[in-house]
Formats: sequence, structure tokens, C-alpha cells
Amino acid sequence: MSETLMTAEKAAALRTPFPSSAISKLPKGGTTLDFVGHAAVTQRLLEVDPHWNWEPVAFGPDGLPATDDKGGLWIRLTVCGVTRLGYGEPQGGDAYDKVKGSIGNAIRNAAMRFGVALDLWSKDDISSTVEKPIPAASNEQILQIVALGKDLGKDEADLLEGVITIAKRPLDAVTDLNEVEAAAVVRVMKTAIARKAKEQAAADAAAAASPEVEAAVAAEGELASSAQILEVEDLVARLGEAAVERKFEGLTAIVGRPITAVSDLTSLEADTVIARLTAKVAAKDEREAQPKAA
Repeated sequence: MSETLMTAEKAAALRTPFPSSAISKLPKGGTTLDFVGHAAVTQRLLEVDPHWNWEPVAFGPDGLPATDDKGGLWIRLTVCGVTRLGYGEPQGGDAYDKVKGSIGNAIRNAAMRFGVALDLWSKDDISSTVEKPIPAASNEQILQIVALGKDLGKDEADLLEGVITIAKRPLDAVTDLNEVEAAAVVRVMKTAIARKAKEQAAADAAAAASPEVEAAVAAEGELASSAQILEVEDLVARLGEAAVERKFEGLTAIVGRPITAVSDLTSLEADTVIARLTAKVAAKDEREAQPKAA
């Protein structure tokens, strides 16, 4: 029985790639496969755990390891106190070679469950199949978002509401963003600021005599919130440069009255605009995801 316990270091040693000198070539199915022989695998197991051992899953009436109807052998391989199953198919010319082949293949197969020569069992990149978490937003990103929020005239609560809208998930604070979400928030806020001066000039001109806005507010209630305005800006930006250039023409067509600034929208109009633009963005993403004809 193994007296060595499995540790992170032992597990890493088992997974260490073999040198090219230990890798053999095997023609199979019209291709050439890389593999490590029984002797090299045994050497790796001995280096990590001198007391490793294997045993058959079952014994026959004669007391020998039992094989299945194809001559294959199931075993239990124990390394550093951890036991895993393996299976070996018979190989070789005569009956003795087939027995030895099934044992060797079973040990190599079970050792693969510990990561031994695992990279050679697959032609795919299996360096990691675990999705790596997205890092949290950096301090620089958070400070930039706060500064942009001030430029947009947002208080802490209003800023958080807009950030939640862009991130599309609940957040307790701006610092809960990951770096990808933070980058998206910065992009949307910069877009809003870049157009703020232009929209403000147009809004000031329209506000001097804006019966349409006053009538809309009187009929439908309060103006769009900052979060709604930011979401409209983001959706327009996602539709591309042409949509950005014709933004006010498009908003006018949706709400049925002249719009010279996103801030002219009422809350109800903003909801309608967001719904329409969301559908257009989804259709655009679907078109772009379809494979292009050769």
C-alpha cells in the first residue's frame, strides 16, 4: 500500500510533459499518434510514488485477473493513496503477449486519469478546460468611471443605476464590476460625454421653443432617466457608425415627434426606443454570427 500522500506538487509531477526522447510514434487509422510506452509511464509512477500499485477489478475462478469477453482488463491503480480505474485492451501476437499488452495498456490508461501523458491522449489543446474567471475591475478603471460620472453630472446612486444597466446584472457598488464590464461602462460613458456638448447645444436651441417636449412631458410624465439615456446611447453605438450618424432621425421615427437630444425623450418613449433598438441589435448580432458564403 502506498505510504505517500497526494499533494499539489505530486499531482503536478505526474502531469509533467515527457521529453521528446520518451515519446514514440504509432501509425493508426491513416495518421501517426504520439504515445509514451509502459516503461516510461512506470518510471514516472516510481519517481512520484515508489509504492504505487495496481490490482485487477475482478478475479476469475482460477484466481487470476478476470478479463472481459474481448480479453480486456479493468484495473485499480493506486498512486499516493488515490485510486482510479483503468482499462487495457489486449495487444500482441500470442496469448502471453496479449496478457502483457492488456496489463501495460491498463496501467497507461489508468495513469492518464492522474494526468500522466494526458497531453498525448488528445490532439486538442487541453492545457486547461476550466474557464478562467474575469479579473475584477482595476482601480484605474473604477476611478475613471467615477470621474466620467461627475462629468455627466451623476451622483453616486445615479451612477450605480447606470452602471447596473450597462453591466446587465445586480451590483452593490461600482467596485463589483469585472474588468470587461468596466471597459464597457467606460466606453458608453465616453460616448455619452463625446456627444454631450453637441446634444446640449441642440437641446438649448430646442428648449427655447420646444412645445413638442413640453407637450410630451405633460402627456406622458417625466423625462427619461440617466440610466435610460445611457442604455439608448449604448444600443445606438452597438448598431454601428451609420446608426450613430442618423441617431436623431431614427429616434424621431420611433417616437413620432422631433428629437434633437436623447434627453428629450420621456421615460415611456425611452422604454419604447430601448425595446426597438434591442431588437435591432439582436438581429444584427444574429446576422453577423451566421457563416458567410464562400
